Amino acid sequence: MSDYIYSNNFSSEPDKNSSEPINLYFEVERNRPKPIKKGTIALICSLCILFSGVAGGVGAAIVNNVNNGGGQSSPIVANVVYKSPTGINDLALPNDIDGLDGAGEKSYATMTLPDVIESVENSVVEIRTQYVTSSYYQYVTSGAGSGVIIGFFKREGTKNEHDGYYIITNAHVITNDKGKTATSITVALRDGTEYEATVKGYDTDGDIAVLMIEESEKDLVCASFINDSDEQLRVGESVIAIGNPLGELGGSVTTGIISALDREISVDGTKMNLLQIDAAINPGNSGGGLFNMKGELIGIVNAKSTGSDIEGIGFAIPANDAFRLSSDIKNYGYVVKSYIGVGYNIGKDGNIYVVSLDPGYNDGEGGFQVGDIILSINGKELTSSADIKYYVSKSKIGDKIEFLVRRDGAEITVTATVKAYSPK
Repeated sequence: MSDYIYSNNFSSEPDKNSSEPINLYFEVERNRPKPIKKGTIALICSLCILFSGVAGGVGAAIVNNVNNGGGQSSPIVANVVYKSPTGINDLALPNDIDGLDGAGEKSYATMTLPDVIESVENSVVEIRTQYVTSSYYQYVTSGAGSGVIIGFFKREGTKNEHDGYYIITNAHVITNDKGKTATSITVALRDGTEYEATVKGYDTDGDIAVLMIEESEKDLVCASFINDSDEQLRVGESVIAIGNPLGELGGSVTTGIISALDREISVDGTKMNLLQIDAAINPGNSGGGLFNMKGELIGIVNAKSTGSDIEGIGFAIPANDAFRLSSDIKNYGYVVKSYIGVGYNIGKDGNIYVVSLDPGYNDGEGGFQVGDIILSINGKELTSSADIKYYVSKSKIGDKIEFLVRRDGAEITVTATVKAYSPK
């Protein structure tokens, strides 16, 4: 199993002296950090020396505003994330484009490539981020990525049909390698309209984030998720990727096919099962939409291969996973996850040891004990500690998972019950 890596910036390259083949590295196309101009840095540094306390306060205030929904006091009473039982949502596919059949209804099977692009391109947005970093000096970096409008919300007490919209993107687009949320996030529509966005929530394991923008007057185009990406997608199917490559070419379209449906890769130590595509994916495409020829959102672009000699290997989070994660974030502000209440770590000898048990952990005499060495899960040998997290995350709440462990020199089977975990 090859390792793949997240990249903090577009200049990151695999270590050319590494024994690992270069074509086995993959990086998520992260928001490009761009240092501000030297003159501006000098100005900020000068001001920092004089007003460091004020500057720090401003930065903290902005971060707090992003993380807490911009100080909105009225609760959201209606949420919509589009997922049609038929896989097609009329709001996502306007009827004023070519391709109508004789009965006056669109024949989606005969839509041309330009028709599909025209129907969905306005649901894809540009995302620009800024990070204010303070130490002895203060400096600002900026980044760019993509996102897709997936639904709207309505607040209590308003007479508007909608008060704002939800946008799905990658968690790595709006966070940096230290886990810090962007100080400010700007969303730009295809027509150039810009909005300051707030963060509803994000999940780094699934690499999904949900943003919110305020818009009560203008009707925005919302993409519609395919009904079931597990069952309806096929290898060789044509796909369209729309995003903001290089952070300055918003609305760019590339096309290709699905190369694999369930490619398991490890990104920054986290296992992910992704759609593999051969459409051109470039820095800044992260968070953009992957559509099929019916105009359905089938995935969220999040990774590509690295290396000058590699072409046509890109990845996207399947629609089913993106929908589940974004729905949890929309409803709760976080993702409800499966867990077993067991802390584990790799020892110096390479074995995976149980190092702690949650206070509420109780699986009886057949459960784990601190010091157990975990050998396999449901009969599958473990190659790293990430395997445990991966297999547990794929289990449903209440499932029983069997682990083979070594305890006091003997190998025994331990059963763990999957529980629901939330950060609140």
